[in-house]
Amino acid sequence: NVREIRDLADYAKLMGRETVFSAKQAAEAMYYLASAGLQTEEEIKAALRPALDLAAATQSNLAFTTRSVVEALTMFGLEAREAQRVADTYAAAISKSQLKLELLADAMVYAGPVASALGWSIEETVAVLGKLHDAGFKGSMAGTALRGMLTRIVAASGRASDILEELAGRVGEEFVAEVSAAADVSDEFIEALERLGGVEAWVQAVFEGPVRLLQMFEEVGPQAAELMMLLGQRAGPGGLALIKQGSEPLEELIFNIQKAGAAAEMAATQLDTFKGAWTRFKSALESAIIETFEPVLPLLKELLEERVVPLVTRFADW
Repeated sequence: NVREIRDLADYAKLMGRETVFSAKQAAEAMYYLASAGLQTEEEIKAALRPALDLAAATQSNLAFTTRSVVEALTMFGLEAREAQRVADTYAAAISKSQLKLELLADAMVYAGPVASALGWSIEETVAVLGKLHDAGFKGSMAGTALRGMLTRIVAASGRASDILEELAGRVGEEFVAEVSAAADVSDEFIEALERLGGVEAWVQAVFEGPVRLLQMFEEVGPQAAELMMLLGQRAGPGGLALIKQGSEPLEELIFNIQKAGAAAEMAATQLDTFKGAWTRFKSALESAIIETFEPVLPLLKELLEERVVPLVTRFADW
């Protein structure tokens, strides 16, 4: 309605004064957020500032950034008011690993839905992807490596009838069936899991999160390499790379990512330069011009159409 449109317009002007982006760019970001699935005024307002901060912090395309934020909210079942959490998680991980926003968003498409369904937090998932990127697995390679590791362990549990019912109750029968059908699980892999702790223990480790899962691999020692070889061409090397880096560094990265405020801090750092100050000045100036002349825009339009345009036309004809 008219009130909501006016409120959103005012909020776009506020973002034009307070961020590196102009009021026009903020309004465009609102459009991107709505196109990505956010519908109400409250949702768009809640997600706008985090998306702007993340785009500024990572020097990324605004349309791509807003879409990435909304996709992450959807993957992990988060509400729009948790967009700041997504922005902080992404910004912190990017600052502490070799991740870039484009690579991270690409990896999340493959790994995010599975990790979320298994109970992993967005911070845990992003941290693992960051470690994979540090080891040379970029974008979709990192995402498919992590997804492959998780789906094969879950699929192995689907082959173990004694825990299938419990697993279906936790993540849903449809998800278990989908993963089991998609994962190429060999009898050798299941036998190795049973021999090195039992399938149920490995599934439990998956649900407890990436740190515990990595600790399980560390506990079996050199035999972890055997499991990794059975995980597949993409997941196996990815798992070995994680083992080489260790569970403690991963746990530390997760802890650091969970700290709030990373996106805003990085955006402020980008602004703390002459270029950043000049950009912010132009954004504030645009907002001021809009607020100053908006009430008289209809009069200016009438003046241009009735006086200025005819005068210029006559001059051109002469």
